[in-house]
Amino acid sequence: MKKLLLGVIAVFVIPFSAMAADWKEGTHYKVLNHPLSDKPEIKELFSFWCPHCYTFDPVAQAVKKKLPEGVSFERVHVNFMRFATPELQADLTKAHLAAKSLKLEEKMVKAIFEYLHRQRASITDIDDVRRIFQVQGVEPEKFDKAMKSFAVRAMFNKNQQAVEAYKMDITGTPAFI
Repeated sequence: MKKLLLGVIAVFVIPFSAMAADWKEGTHYKVLNHPLSDKPEIKELFSFWCPHCYTFDPVAQAVKKKLPEGVSFERVHVNFMRFATPELQADLTKAHLAAKSLKLEEKMVKAIFEYLHRQRASITDIDDVRRIFQVQGVEPEKFDKAMKSFAVRAMFNKNQQAVEAYKMDITGTPAFI
């Protein structure tokens, strides 16, 4: 119980106290050897199977809402967590991107996280994912069409490029770049 209480306090207090802290390279962050982006951006590398990502998601969303104008925030679902097969993780990545293409990203991310972590249910195949979308009001045909769309395939390829680019630099999730 103490660990849970400390975790809840940490999730809500640390981000605010961290803003006032003096951040030190090597202690609080590391500089990556990657080309700089043309515009300011934040990438959140996360996994739906990661309990820390689930717990931290409300904080990440609060940070996203407070970003200065012109700073983009992009979620990148990673496929190397070992909690599921690579194929199932790729399907869930595509489902995340389908939700994004349907303008339902926040709603569906929350629903998937809660399905896995609050309800402690399992996702064993794409039919389970389709049912989560259906419970959230997305017709199965609309889900299937989005999953097969060119836009989702293009976003998936971009997502995978980001995962590969940062895979060796992160030691866990969530990670922010």
